[in-house]
Amino acid sequence: FNFDSAPELTTGCTDSSRCNVWTPYGLSGSDVLYARVINNGGATADSVVTSSADTGVSTVSLVRIVYGVWTVSSVPEPTTTFLLLAGATVWLAGRRTSIAR
Repeated sequence: FNFDSAPELTTGCTDSSRCNVWTPYGLSGSDVLYARVINNGGATADSVVTSSADTGVSTVSLVRIVYGVWTVSSVPEPTTTFLLLAGATVWLAGRRTSIAR
């Protein structure tokens, strides 16, 4: 897994030997669940792991951690498309039946 050989190029990371990018994804009791990408200098031991941290622990002093923020673009839901097609099919079937009479 070759994430990057220069951790300091990761936005927000100030350490040139190692950087952790944490992406929180859930809660379990008083723990925050997160996926962590570990970016080591030289890229020989980069990895991705899942872990948890107590919500009461401060991470302000941890200089090797950056929180990942991800966005997802809007994609139309398949159910909306399906309902429109189903409605059009029913309308056409009803129209065809009324024309045949």
